[in-house]
Amino acid sequence: MTAAHVLLASGGCAGDVVLQPSPADGGTLADEVGFVSRADLRSDSILALLAPGRAADPAAALTSVRFTAIRDPVLDEVLAKVGRTTGVRLGRVEAAFGQYMGLGDAFRLVGLDGNRIAESGDSGAVWYDPNSGAAVGLHCKGPAAPESGANYAVAVRLSVAFRRLEVTLARRLTCAIRTS
Repeated sequence: MTAAHVLLASGGCAGDVVLQPSPADGGTLADEVGFVSRADLRSDSILALLAPGRAADPAAALTSVRFTAIRDPVLDEVLAKVGRTTGVRLGRVEAAFGQYMGLGDAFRLVGLDGNRIAESGDSGAVWYDPNSGAAVGLHCKGPAAPESGANYAVAVRLSVAFRRLEVTLARRLTCAIRTS
């Protein structure tokens, strides 16, 4: 699962090929890893499945964090994410369960240190509780004009994205996908 705008950037749809690395990072058709299964644009979330015979590569997640559960954010809690561009960043939940930048069921985080909380390329990262390992949000947006000095991130509640994509977590945190 990732942010829909990452895989549908060029107006794609279900069945489209997924490349790792992406075309923006030099990927070609030889880098096919899977295909788009379904998307929910209201939550900017998308589910892609691995191509037959293709094994998951944990290194692609950029982190060794093992998520323990999925839960909703709590106002003022500190969450972490590992973004492709920014690496590990911490953010404080400033506002929860609102409409932010066109996304419903989203929440806003603000940066805690002087570093940028999000940059282009971080979309699709998971915001998680660094103490418990609970996955909380799917990173979707940051300031439209980072040069403005604004330092915030917008994430969709992961519980909502899972529900809309009809994905559940099994006991060992493997995804079960409804296929009908």
